[in-house]
Amino acid sequence: MRKCYQETRLPLKDSTNLPAALDGVAHFFQLLDRCNEASPLRGITLEMHRLLGDFPHHMPDSTVGHEGNMVKDGAVLFASEQGAKYGFTIRNSSAEDLFPYLFYFDPDDYSIQIWYSPNPRGSVPPLLKSGGTATVGMGTDRAFEFKLDPHLGQSQSSGFLKLFVTTEDTREVTSIQQTSPFEQGFPTNVRMIQSVDPEKQLSRVSRWDALTVVLTMTAK
Repeated sequence: MRKCYQETRLPLKDSTNLPAALDGVAHFFQLLDRCNEASPLRGITLEMHRLLGDFPHHMPDSTVGHEGNMVKDGAVLFASEQGAKYGFTIRNSSAEDLFPYLFYFDPDDYSIQIWYSPNPRGSVPPLLKSGGTATVGMGTDRAFEFKLDPHLGQSQSSGFLKLFVTTEDTREVTSIQQTSPFEQGFPTNVRMIQSVDPEKQLSRVSRWDALTVVLTMTAK
């Protein structure tokens, strides 16, 4: 299990929601550590960029990171910067056409947000083999911002980018997302309404894999 840098304490307004909250926390860590050890896909990378320009003409700043890529050894360490915007590039140098699904795991409240999934109307894999790319937070996509909460006295904040790739369009993988398990009405989130088990959906795909990038933002 991956270790976060700070202890998180969250209020639970109704103790009857404790089983659902624990289920949500377990779901968070189970999917965060998920990968395909039996049959991994090689040649998949996730890059993070600080962006230049304005919407919809954002582009990576090549002076930040290695040729514009802030990810180093599966992690990004960066300082909080007012107004800074960020985007991502998913690269596929494998021999398989792939469908990517990018999530953000927030250990501050155990929520999971989906940041990228393939066009539901398209059947063509977004990541073509041997050099295909998909961008997130650039072009017509809105860029991402990361902020520290001054009211909490934060000096740093951590989060996780989790990229799943499959050889088939597996729409059910999006059910990984969840609101904070400690929010009122958590049992009515999308995953529980649909009763979809993303673990089982992944096991039915002929080829899949996942990678994780740890984000750590510090105060200047």
